Amino acid sequence: MKLDPAVVGPLRRLGGDELVGQLFRTFVEHAPTRLRDLHAAVASEDLEELTRAVHSLRSSSAMLGAMELSKLAGVLEGLADDGQTDELLARVPELEAGVDELVELLSGELAGLAGDGPA
Repeated sequence: MKLDPAVVGPLRRLGGDELVGQLFRTFVEHAPTRLRDLHAAVASEDLEELTRAVHSLRSSSAMLGAMELSKLAGVLEGLADDGQTDELLARVPELEAGVDELVELLSGELAGLAGDGPA
């Protein structure tokens, strides 16, 4: 996974590394809650809550420039809208793996911003 420089660049120009770091930290800190919400919606087969959780991940990942993850979440959101519950549930692990990958990437970026490692 990579971050789209066409998204991250303007964020840096707008608020510098401070804004970028704050956005990255917020995603990293909230990712466990978003995944718990996703798991709870899957376990209860609550399509409305599942759609809400997927939408949240789609928009937040797009805001950070994680377009691959945003696109995947958009596909799952479309499956939910179309009532294709079985396929949606089958692809949730793929979304979870993407979130985990993004958290790892952002954590590395944050370490770089703090001067603790490569950005």
